[in-house]
Amino acid sequence: MKIAVDLDGVTWNVHEHLLEIYNEKNGTNHILEDITYWNFLPEDRFWESYEEMVKRIMIFERVDPNIAGYINLLYNFYNISFLTHGNYTIDMIEKKLKTWHIFKGLSYDSIILEDYTTPKVIHNFDYFIDDNPQMAMEIRVYPKKTLLLFTQPWNRNIDVNNFDNVVRVDNWSDIQKYFLKLINEVDLYARKV
Repeated sequence: MKIAVDLDGVTWNVHEHLLEIYNEKNGTNHILEDITYWNFLPEDRFWESYEEMVKRIMIFERVDPNIAGYINLLYNFYNISFLTHGNYTIDMIEKKLKTWHIFKGLSYDSIILEDYTTPKVIHNFDYFIDDNPQMAMEIRVYPKKTLLLFTQPWNRNIDVNNFDNVVRVDNWSDIQKYFLKLINEVDLYARKV
């Protein structure tokens, strides 16, 4: 089984940095909780701030202080790749992940950089861990794939009960519990057969 893990908002916190830059450039005072829907900021101003934010990659904080432990544990059972629409380079991402003891070949298989026009769900993964609310609509046509929608202010309005293959997770502990339950179910099935 293959898992695709998003970076921005799922692996590391970037939105505070983005808003800090955006607020400085535009004389605003937005906070994270203000971003209540995708594409909250005007696109032309967003990209200018986003490019500045990407340069701060080495100071991004982990979404969870134990993220390396969660990813390393799951890597014992699943193929894991990072799949992002971000404007990073693979070298930048690898360097940042190494600072948290997340290593290619020991913690994950690959990093896939995708342009913003290509939906992530077309990639050959069984599970996607992402905060993009648009993916809930896109994954509907892929009933054998599952989206673990990582809770952020911009996706709280998505009612996962309306989707057969979307599961809400609030943190990495929820993600680990979800996959450990699957592992136990497979193990129990194997013992019965």
